[in-house]
Amino acid sequence: MQVQSPYVRPFVWAFLLLLSLLWSCADPGATEQAASPKASQQVPRDQDASEEEKPAARPVATAQEHTRNLVSAFQGNYAQIENALKTVALPSLVLDDIEGYDLANPRLLDCAHDCCTVEFESGITKRVYRFCWQDGKLAQVIWQKR
Repeated sequence: MQVQSPYVRPFVWAFLLLLSLLWSCADPGATEQAASPKASQQVPRDQDASEEEKPAARPVATAQEHTRNLVSAFQGNYAQIENALKTVALPSLVLDDIEGYDLANPRLLDCAHDCCTVEFESGITKRVYRFCWQDGKLAQVIWQKR
């Protein structure tokens, strides 16, 4: 009869749990995509080789992309936040609601149409702001009480 250490069994269970988590998080279509040839690699035969490809039109950035870029420029210090806001804001925008606060750890809560809601940590409190965009410029900053 074998004698097992009392520490072996928890490690086995932890390993099995980790293995099952990794298995459940795996992309089921990854092996199918790797095995099948990609459609983008196949070139139609009737396409003329001398034909020049037109450059693709650059897609218009969404409010979510604008907000992510703006929030990534925030360094936590209120002076740096104000500078980042002033570079992307419309000249008529009033920044009274957001000025003077150190904001850290942004979390994007919601994006609808041209506005995104972001939650920040400011000291021991959390502050929620709604950023609204117009033609790639920040048009409105609204502090939402929670």
